[in-house]
Amino acid sequence: MADAIRASGAEVGLIIQDSHDLHPVTGSLLPELARPSILLGWNDPLAVETSRVVEDNAPSSDNPGLRVLCAEDNPTNQQVLKIFLKMASVSCTMVANGAEAVAAWEHEPWDMILMDILMPVMDGLAATRAIRALEAQNGRPRTPILAVTANVMPDQIAGYLAAEMDAVVSKPVSAPLLFSEMAAALDTPYGALADAAAVAERRLAPVLG
Repeated sequence: MADAIRASGAEVGLIIQDSHDLHPVTGSLLPELARPSILLGWNDPLAVETSRVVEDNAPSSDNPGLRVLCAEDNPTNQQVLKIFLKMASVSCTMVANGAEAVAAWEHEPWDMILMDILMPVMDGLAATRAIRALEAQNGRPRTPILAVTANVMPDQIAGYLAAEMDAVVSKPVSAPLLFSEMAAALDTPYGALADAAAVAERRLAPVLG
């Protein structure tokens, strides 16, 4: 999937607010994200309810056994990714910047990396370039890397492609589309990821209103 980057939309899913969701000139929240009643935060009742939904409805069979490394510096976005991946029974290890992602990748193999773009210490593009260089140098198999970002202008997507990322999942993150992009990047049947996407869409709809 290295030759084609797909930018996932956000028709269904949780709203995630971070500094990247602000208008570049006015600094105000972008109109499509201006729904504070459903923002997910550490103390937000929605976070508690969504976690309960995940616990009650996580798939119990057809586990893909995936190990995913997530590089994300925003605590709210970290929580959302953890919740979504738990729905699919996917093991998620979270790091807070690109340098930590490279170190974690060097330490052990991963089935996939979900990579934020704008992070402190080392950004997602630099981290991806470093990983690709190390793969070539050490003969390691290519690890699918998905950009997870609100920055999806055509020139930005071209930059992700140039850094050899495999796909783009736009923020706010949609669980069904996240799982479909993961399955496509892994060149694997939808399987449990499709089941998890259906659970996300069906069960979170009443929570989100």
